[in-house]
Amino acid sequence: MNGIQRFGIFVMVMTWIAFSSDAWAGLGQKSAGTYLAIGDSAWILQISQDGNLRHIFSKQFSGGVLHLPFSNSWGSWKETGEREMTAKMVNLTFKSGTREFMGVAGATWVIKFDEEFLTANVTYKGAIFPPGVNPFDRNARPLAESAFERTVVFHRIR
Repeated sequence: MNGIQRFGIFVMVMTWIAFSSDAWAGLGQKSAGTYLAIGDSAWILQISQDGNLRHIFSKQFSGGVLHLPFSNSWGSWKETGEREMTAKMVNLTFKSGTREFMGVAGATWVIKFDEEFLTANVTYKGAIFPPGVNPFDRNARPLAESAFERTVVFHRIR
């Protein structure tokens, strides 16, 4: 095989890679954006193309699980299906009034998108863990009665 033939094969492969990545842009590119959910409370979810996400909840300062206020939630997601991602999320939890650190809430989110990526159906489940405990450690034990679970529908802000 001569140099011209190798160059031709190289160009064909690079063209195929370029068009393949354009044809399948990836879940991150398709889902990246800000989503809003409104009901008895309000939620803002921001998904980044790079695998990160953030979440703000209107009730976080007035108390959540165990009536403990908590911080914004931060996490990382990975693709787990067609138009589906699973995220590991964390936030900090504080004691009302004194603002004493009470631990870290850890949750697993499953996010499923409609075909146009305009709606995100989110189901999350987690618990609060005492200071010094990694909520994603298999042997981690949460605070008593701190488990939570919910389903929320988010709509993309355009």
